[in-house]
Amino acid sequence: MEKLSITSPHTTDLEFLRPSQPVAPVRIYSPNRPNQNESGALVYWRFIRRWKWLLLASGLIGIGFGYLVTLLQPTLYEARTSLEIQNLNDAFLNLKQYLPVSDGDGPSNTYGDIQTQIKLLQSDSVVNPVIDRALTAYNPEKMERAESGHLRTILGIAPSASSFPQVEAKRLYDNLKVRAVGQTRIVEVTATSASPELAADFLNQLTAQYIDLSSKARYEMGMRTSQSLSRLLDTERSKVRQSEDALQSYARTTGLVFTSAKKSIAEEKLSKLDDELAKAEETRIQAQARYQNTKDGTPDAFPDDLSHGSLGDYKAKLADLRRQVGELSATYTPDYYKIKRLEGQIASLQASIKGEEHDVVRRTESQYKEALGQEKLLASSYAHQSAVVSDLSQRAVQYDILQQELDANRKGYDELLSKVKDATVAATIHTNTARVVDAAMPPKNPFSPRPALNYAVGFLACSLVGFAWAFVRDHSNSSLREPGEGLQHLGLKELGAVVHVRPPLFRPGGALARRADLSERFSLVMESYRALVTSLLIDGDRSHRLLVVTSPGPGEGKTTVTANLGLMLAAIGRRVLLVDGDMRKRDLHDVFALLNERGLNTLLKAEKIEDQNLDSYVQKTSIPGLSVLSSGPVSPESAHLLHSAELPKLIELLKKDYDFVLVDTPPVLPVADARIIGQASDGIVLVARANQTSRDAAAAAHQRLAADGSKVLGLILNDWNPASSMFNHYAGYARIYSGAPE
Repeated sequence: MEKLSITSPHTTDLEFLRPSQPVAPVRIYSPNRPNQNESGALVYWRFIRRWKWLLLASGLIGIGFGYLVTLLQPTLYEARTSLEIQNLNDAFLNLKQYLPVSDGDGPSNTYGDIQTQIKLLQSDSVVNPVIDRALTAYNPEKMERAESGHLRTILGIAPSASSFPQVEAKRLYDNLKVRAVGQTRIVEVTATSASPELAADFLNQLTAQYIDLSSKARYEMGMRTSQSLSRLLDTERSKVRQSEDALQSYARTTGLVFTSAKKSIAEEKLSKLDDELAKAEETRIQAQARYQNTKDGTPDAFPDDLSHGSLGDYKAKLADLRRQVGELSATYTPDYYKIKRLEGQIASLQASIKGEEHDVVRRTESQYKEALGQEKLLASSYAHQSAVVSDLSQRAVQYDILQQELDANRKGYDELLSKVKDATVAATIHTNTARVVDAAMPPKNPFSPRPALNYAVGFLACSLVGFAWAFVRDHSNSSLREPGEGLQHLGLKELGAVVHVRPPLFRPGGALARRADLSERFSLVMESYRALVTSLLIDGDRSHRLLVVTSPGPGEGKTTVTANLGLMLAAIGRRVLLVDGDMRKRDLHDVFALLNERGLNTLLKAEKIEDQNLDSYVQKTSIPGLSVLSSGPVSPESAHLLHSAELPKLIELLKKDYDFVLVDTPPVLPVADARIIGQASDGIVLVARANQTSRDAAAAAHQRLAADGSKVLGLILNDWNPASSMFNHYAGYARIYSGAPE
């Protein structure tokens, strides 16, 4: 085994290990303690940074899948056309009355009607004939060349010319899409085909077929309605004729004769008698009143028409004579001859007036009797005629019934005749409820494949899978990964973190690396160990001279950490002894290429350890100030030697001769050696490997050591890669101190 050959403390190979100025007592600070105030975005950002390479690889794989899908997809074109679904004008020829079904074209049914038309456009009766005509008129070989890609042809998934019509027919049928455009009456129709011309021709024929079938359906419905109404009209015409014949036959049988006003002669005569009787009653009443006034009243109360004529002249003369007598009486006595002559004239005139009044009474009486007699004659005639009319009315009841039936049949016939004429006109007019807004044109660019969409979908899908996988792994990983997690999860002070750099300064069976390699590749790991040494040196308790270095489990790098800590302590002028306390694995002497003929095992077997010459057991290394006490040869009782009473004595002797004694011990959980030595030490340093040592194992090791009463100084996080850290400043720190370009 080749040994390290270092002749002087100022050997050139170790000059870089000595800082040009005293190492600043800076403790590694870790912000990686989850804070309750941290936002969810920050937590996810740290997660993404931790798994960035996995997520990036997943995204690239997804893009690859998208590219493969793009190669496997056929080249397809999508043509489109648009229709306007119009409402029928109900006011035009009153069409709505002659359709037996509702078109659903009212304002409240516009949406439902458009949906109905969409279903009609997609119906088999419209689509299938159009597909057959379009494919019959098209060249299958041209379609095959348009659809088939090179990779699809190689893989044998492209259809042949013979099977292509069936494939294209299914594609046109399955990919036909009809949708309403917003709150409008516009309907957009799209079709997909391997040929742009075929897609456009198919849509144009489809819209023409739909409009033609819709118009034909309305025409046939109108014609059926007109024919049905014509048959009903013949039935109504027959009913009118039957009603007329029955009415005329009954009139002849009963002898009923009617005037133009639809009244019988007897009824008209009765009506005239009624009018004359009313007039006679009025005349009789007037004559009776005149008679009563002349008979019972005074002459002065006679009606004016009776007071005129002779009676009126007599009264006027009488008044004049009385006036003359009055004038003469004012001058003369009553015996005056003129007065006597005037009085004789007055007496003669009064006698004439009385006779005239008697004649007036006799004339009014005669007029009254005449009116009364005429009234009685008319009343008798009216009673007789009423009896005749009553007899005729009984016979006219059935006539009226027949007349009403005839009128009803004739009215129904007239109305039906008008509807038949309107329906015939409406049926002959071809009405369309749809018009083409934009005819389909052959598309210039293919609709499928869509490389960008395929890449995006593949990227997102695989990234999501990668994210889920990383999330599961991240949450199932209970190991210590970042600086600060020891304090967070274990409540254990963190002394520092050793960065991930291979190979280390010393490793079992190896040697010190070349100066150039160390200066370029291991400057960052040197800074890590300097920080660890600083944490040990600035501790408030200066009695920490013998330290036990252990770990929860095997393979966590405690031997490498022990060797490099000893190297750094020796580089700053401390006298350091490294003790291999692992009686089973015994790697420390191989790190420094030393012999293992004598060591800790041999010392503990001695009877009085204070009488032993320790220098004969301790081996000096090529590094000034650094010595090693190996484990010694293995014996059956090696596992029990640590329980010897000589162990505390040995520890005290070693502490007197050296500034620092670092004891490399087996793992805490599987072996009890570290617990035994730890009880006699000044403190224990627990080493955990990043992304390997679980938090539960570290917590269990800490709990066992604390239960033994041992003082655990803190935790060293070994093999931590700052470049993969979720914190930016760690990666920047790694670039700066490793000499890598920023």
